[in-house]
Amino acid sequence: MISRPDTLDTKIATALELVARALQVIRQHEATELGVTRLQLDVLRLVASDPPPPHSPTALSFELGVRQPTVSEAISALVSKGMLRRRSDPVDSRRTVLELTETALSMLEDTTLAVPLAGAVAGAGDDDTKAEAYMLLLGVLAGLSTDSSLPVARTCLTCAHYQAAPGPRCEFLGVDLDAYGHEVDCPDHLAGA
Repeated sequence: MISRPDTLDTKIATALELVARALQVIRQHEATELGVTRLQLDVLRLVASDPPPPHSPTALSFELGVRQPTVSEAISALVSKGMLRRRSDPVDSRRTVLELTETALSMLEDTTLAVPLAGAVAGAGDDDTKAEAYMLLLGVLAGLSTDSSLPVARTCLTCAHYQAAPGPRCEFLGVDLDAYGHEVDCPDHLAGA
């Protein structure tokens, strides 16, 4: 028999595991509806993201934390399904760059993981409680990034532009940060904090 969590830290970790499980169920349902695998859906979302990571198989494998042959198989399947196009990088013709087709763009407009989550978060407490929870989650993401469990985390806490003391500040933007100003997927992120 597995013992029940007894410290606040283990209770939070267990709750995060349940959130992760719920996300897997939601992602699987969306992928099934779209006729793709979960990995293929993740590839499509990354290629569609704004700002995008580099759209190369190597960059996507790093971002997703899977081996390059696995991502290459997912990309080939998506090309076969008419959802991705490969083209030569205009800067370096040895590299392949990926772009979404119109089919994939219209499919992705109809799906988002954030909708069920946002609904659950909306009823989970007042704004101060949510701000504290948000900062806790950013700290968890930074910790996972530090121990390499999360290959890429574009948050303020993992950014070289971030200054924690005397108060949270983004040196790139030149602004002091409150909880609402901290980014979870920053377009100006520079790894290195």
